[in-house]
Amino acid sequence: MARDFTQRQAAEAVDISKLQWLRYEHGAKVPREKLGKIAEALDISPRRIFYLAGYKTSPTRNDANVLLRQMHNKMLAGDLVGAWNSSSYSKDLFEQLRPGLMSILMV
Repeated sequence: MARDFTQRQAAEAVDISKLQWLRYEHGAKVPREKLGKIAEALDISPRRIFYLAGYKTSPTRNDANVLLRQMHNKMLAGDLVGAWNSSSYSKDLFEQLRPGLMSILMV
């Protein structure tokens, strides 16, 4: 979870000026070598900060978008069981989705 810093505190944590921090916030390209330090200071994963800065990041095995896309493709192919089993998190996912699913099924 990101820390609640003022702009000045964030800039100091990364060893840059407040003006440079403001430039980054307004779209200036952040050098790759600063991103790790920013991620550490804000308590954000380096992968997430690279993504937010516009760098291409490869999907991970547990990437929610990748898992949902795989499930979607299997459902389109008619493989509902395969779609359900494609995630090791399917039970947890079901528990999270159950209230919404039940309200849809009750209609």
